[in-house]
Amino acid sequence: MKKLFFSLLLMAPVCANAQITLEHTYPANETNILIYNLEGVGYRYMTYDNFYLLWSPKINLYDGTHTLWKTIDPKIPSGYAFRSAKFPSTMLFDSDTGVEVVVVCARISGSPAGPDEITQIVDENGSIIKSIPYAVDAYVQKFDASWKLLVLLQDATSSTSREWCEVYSLPGQFLGIRSPNGNNNNDPASSFLYPNPMDNTATLDYVLPKGSDKGTVQVFNANGTAVRTYTVNQNTGSLTIQRDGLPAGAYFITTSSNGVTSPPQKIAVN
Repeated sequence: MKKLFFSLLLMAPVCANAQITLEHTYPANETNILIYNLEGVGYRYMTYDNFYLLWSPKINLYDGTHTLWKTIDPKIPSGYAFRSAKFPSTMLFDSDTGVEVVVVCARISGSPAGPDEITQIVDENGSIIKSIPYAVDAYVQKFDASWKLLVLLQDATSSTSREWCEVYSLPGQFLGIRSPNGNNNNDPASSFLYPNPMDNTATLDYVLPKGSDKGTVQVFNANGTAVRTYTVNQNTGSLTIQRDGLPAGAYFITTSSNGVTSPPQKIAVN
């Protein structure tokens, strides 16, 4: 009994020092918050107006100090209301360096006839990259070495309600969701490449698996032959890829470390 009492006394200061503290409070209208690790950018908080500002919602991205970094207009169609946003990415949906996000919209009761839901992929500059009528939700998942958009659709506007699924191939890769500890030893190395297409040089922002400070970056031509090999000597950094006489065409770049290789990233040379 004395031994147990002594053990509890030793534990008491540790428990007393462990505190959960409020770090930041977001505005009342920002009713949802998620954390994403944007490729080539870093961790961001994503909030959006869900219920209070249905008519003019905004998607907000904040940095680690809770300072507003970007605001994205979800481009809600007339007669619809904003329902949710997910999967912000700089690499997945197109080849530019801007942020794109999946937005789900729901038709407002009493609006002109149309699909009950529409799912859109919206660019930070206000362009709608893809609009999918009847899509009630969408998910991004990896299939082997490529990424897919899995879409659930429902048509309840006709006399016979029907449901179905669609799969879309995506041009890039999604590295956005990470564990709180970032990369671990089982994660592939990740990278962000720009500009794409390139003329004379391109910059590769890379992150090696946690605990690794040495890796290899290779450039392959369309036949799978390595035409450039670079060595990097720190866990994260930027590498300049030189054209140096490479013919115009499509190439693929991989980042490897500790026997783990990132998915091939395609780049066009003008």
